[in-house]
Amino acid sequence: MSIAKLKTKGRTYYKYVIQVDWDFIPPEHWIEKWKEIVKLIMRHMGLSTVEIIKHKSDSQKGLHHWIHVYSRRRLSEDELNMLSWLCGDDPIRVMINNLRIQRGVPKWNILFSKVIFRREIDEKCKRCRIRNILLSLLEEEEKHEKNQVGNNIINKMPK
Repeated sequence: MSIAKLKTKGRTYYKYVIQVDWDFIPPEHWIEKWKEIVKLIMRHMGLSTVEIIKHKSDSQKGLHHWIHVYSRRRLSEDELNMLSWLCGDDPIRVMINNLRIQRGVPKWNILFSKVIFRREIDEKCKRCRIRNILLSLLEEEEKHEKNQVGNNIINKMPK
């Protein structure tokens, strides 16, 4: 979480950047509706939203958002983590950040750009019906996206 202290017209403002991590990419119209709701949440919490920036994660399978807000008062680390959660941040990430805050870790809010460790999947998990259904759905989605890209290229070719 970055913070900056600003003074304008005799008033002090604090600028914060709230980070939100999604492990999937929803349709664009969902994201636009989400941005409207984020602004309502921030307004309800007494903050003003300056900008919402999004980027695909390095894996290209999810999105990272940076929500720039102003506050008239200094916010606690707990409040900032709660705001991330209210904005739809990955709940496991929020829980890990909460544990880091409780332990006094200075850089408690990190968006990881690469996988450091991935636990090997045991046989029971490999046989899990729900896991296999989700994996097949993801494979179908990836095939569909590749077909869409191919169709777009073909449609743009001169006739």
